[in-house]
Amino acid sequence: MEEAPRKTKPEEESSPPKDGSPLAPEPKRQRISGEEEDGGGAGGGGGRAEEEEDMRWEAAAANAAKYIAEFKAFEQTMKTNNENLALLEANFRPDKDYKKFISALKKCNQDVLNCFGQLIEKSEMMLHVLIDGGPVYSSLPDDAECIDHMESKSTDVDDAITIGSTSFMLDADNTDRDNNYSDAEKDNDVSDMDTIFEHDYEYHDHQSSRVESLDNEPHVGMEFDSFEEARDFYNIYAFKAGFSIRKTSHYKAKKHDNMVTAHQYCCSKQGHSTRPSHENEKTTGSDVQGTPQKDNPNRRTGCKARMRVRMVEPQKWIIVTFEKDHNHELITTPTKTFFRSHKTITTEQKQLIYMLNEQNISTSQIMSFLAAKEGGRNYVPFTHKDVSSEVALKNRSFNGIDVSSALNYFREIRLNDPSFFYAVNVDEEHMARNLFWVDGRSRMAYQHFSDVVTFDTTYMTNKYNMPFAPFIGVNHHKQSIFFGCALIRDETASTFVWLFRTWLQAMEGHHPKAIITDQDPAMKKAIEEVFPNTVHRCCLWHIMRKAREHLALLYSTKEGFEEELKSCINYSLTIKEFETEWVSLIERYNLHDNNHLSLLWRGRHQWAPVFFRDTFFAGMSMSQSSEGMNALSKILLDSCTSVYKFVQQFEKLVASRHEKEDEQDFKTASGEASLWSYDPIEKQARDVYTHTLFKEVKRQLKYATGYRLVELQKNVSYKISNFMNPDLRKQSLCSYIVSVDLSEKKINCNCKMFEFVGILCSHILKVMSYIGIDAIPPHYILKRWTKYAKKVALSGRLDLITNNGLATSNTQRFESLNLRAQKVIIEGSRSAQAYQVACQKIDLLANELAAMNLTPLHVGRG
Repeated sequence: MEEAPRKTKPEEESSPPKDGSPLAPEPKRQRISGEEEDGGGAGGGGGRAEEEEDMRWEAAAANAAKYIAEFKAFEQTMKTNNENLALLEANFRPDKDYKKFISALKKCNQDVLNCFGQLIEKSEMMLHVLIDGGPVYSSLPDDAECIDHMESKSTDVDDAITIGSTSFMLDADNTDRDNNYSDAEKDNDVSDMDTIFEHDYEYHDHQSSRVESLDNEPHVGMEFDSFEEARDFYNIYAFKAGFSIRKTSHYKAKKHDNMVTAHQYCCSKQGHSTRPSHENEKTTGSDVQGTPQKDNPNRRTGCKARMRVRMVEPQKWIIVTFEKDHNHELITTPTKTFFRSHKTITTEQKQLIYMLNEQNISTSQIMSFLAAKEGGRNYVPFTHKDVSSEVALKNRSFNGIDVSSALNYFREIRLNDPSFFYAVNVDEEHMARNLFWVDGRSRMAYQHFSDVVTFDTTYMTNKYNMPFAPFIGVNHHKQSIFFGCALIRDETASTFVWLFRTWLQAMEGHHPKAIITDQDPAMKKAIEEVFPNTVHRCCLWHIMRKAREHLALLYSTKEGFEEELKSCINYSLTIKEFETEWVSLIERYNLHDNNHLSLLWRGRHQWAPVFFRDTFFAGMSMSQSSEGMNALSKILLDSCTSVYKFVQQFEKLVASRHEKEDEQDFKTASGEASLWSYDPIEKQARDVYTHTLFKEVKRQLKYATGYRLVELQKNVSYKISNFMNPDLRKQSLCSYIVSVDLSEKKINCNCKMFEFVGILCSHILKVMSYIGIDAIPPHYILKRWTKYAKKVALSGRLDLITNNGLATSNTQRFESLNLRAQKVIIEGSRSAQAYQVACQKIDLLANELAAMNLTPLHVGRG
């Protein structure tokens, strides 16, 4: 529409109402005060101009009236939808999820009705101003402001039409009865509205109206205002033709300060895959460690189709090369929407997804809703997982007040625990992304038990849907202990790198010797970067749980397969034995084409126990950390748990874990466990190990009585086999070789229990008894399992905490005194007399220090 002049000559024209609209009275215009009449010009030019101007006014008034009628028709459509929804709600079964769905639709319809009401009110004002002129006209905003107002509503209108059309599908009969407004008429009306405002609404972020109006096929010499416009045009062309595109290269002009002056886009099938083929590797995979690769087909065909654009001047790009022909079939089915370059969620779709999610509509229902909108699931260019990820990304944002409360709580903790450590990672908008914290006692515990750590992100906090990521270890009582935890926004490599480095800073740069995680490529990448010398193992418990899901049919139809698979995994003593048995198992059950087993085979170096027999893991797996996580789950299950509340509850849980450790320390220090035999090794174990570990050693001594020993070479090698121990029936077919080197005082077993768990196995104990060794050699007693696991050598430890022994901060002084006090506590708890002396000395010292701190410090003047 041409912009209407602000000042006009008063004229009266009669015009009948258009389309029967009651809002189209005779248009008339009034001259604004102080306006001069146009006296015409030579040759009557002024009269003709006035007539043309009147015609424009008449057309504008008629269009505005029609515009209002169209919006009122949409308004009636929305009202009809609400009536249909009410009928649906009354006639269908009262299913909870269904009612949520209906409630969300009703809410959206009501929002749209409100939007249309505002638009109609605005349009009526415009119409009356066009007709009546006068003072109101002088204050009317110009076309640009009107367009801005309409643009602000366009998203709501688009979503409203979508929801309306979907509700028609739910109850088509009622819709047809109450509304005769056809789809063709709607399309025409939308076109007319665009004409009135001379504005093309962009329903998709990545496709501009200008690009859509270009020729269907690129050609050399075609011009664009930007390379983005050229890229979008080529992508639209690719979508219509049935292929996907990707960027292959760009050129920087050195003489123009390295400005990018050329871009090349090609068919996604250009080139050839560099990933090694696994077609023939069903049972004998590669030696690549890490997460098993997906068995994806090779999609590269060496296609030469491409388009190259070059900047010839600012804001002018032209096509300089265009290769049209492909060497593969093009996709013409709806599935082409799944091509990566066409796979996108528009802003409007995101807003709709967010709105439905806020109404507790499930992801599956949201997908069904979008499929109904687009005309079928094949026409939705994204997947169920994409919707879940989009919702999760939006939800994973901390509330500023919530985080502030948590940080204030951390500061309060530091008043009583100066070693308490916390860190916050913020984004570019200075909003909290990730939060990490660890108490002082847990930091100290890590110094004693840093040999193995598990890291798990499989638990979520429900309010923000954010992964909760605890670092968990095992103490000298085989209890799970926390080494810190984090709330993270996402599970990307960059997030894990930040978290691992922050955790390492809290642990004074002391790297763990081994770490257990679930299978996650981003996590693996971060571990390789931050902990390059740490042994990384994927949790067998997670591996077997996933296998149970993927192989459930095999387990139920092939009798004996599950037991044989577990035996192969758990009881293979060497890598060769494991691989031979695996291949035999695949052959025996004809499972060469089983994808999941093939994936497991290719990633076996990262999870199979036989590859980690020589590494100390304290006998730990992620399933053993469930002791603490079960209690934690009670916090996580509360959907209203805020960050502040979660931190409070978690610190209570950590305190309870410390209390249980103290209880076991007391039991170990104050009482003696009963002996099972007169074996001097058992008595030695009772005196050295904690109660929990002593029970483990005693169990191994019992197992030793159920083995048969065969001397292969005197004082050199022995064969151990089970013959009567019912507790070891699963290993009844196994035999073990124990090697002895008396000169070096070394004794080893091929079961590798000592290397993996840290205590001597029953096989070694059997041989020690046979050859007359009546004490465990000191180098086979790990301090971390003993009563003195937390006893520290002060000198070296203090240098780490302080600056060469000089404590210059409150935190350093606290940690230094804490170390010294530990020795007093250990020695003071050994007897009643020592306890009494310790209490007296501590009370005396505490009173002396309190008096010192109350005495004012006088500073002399020099």
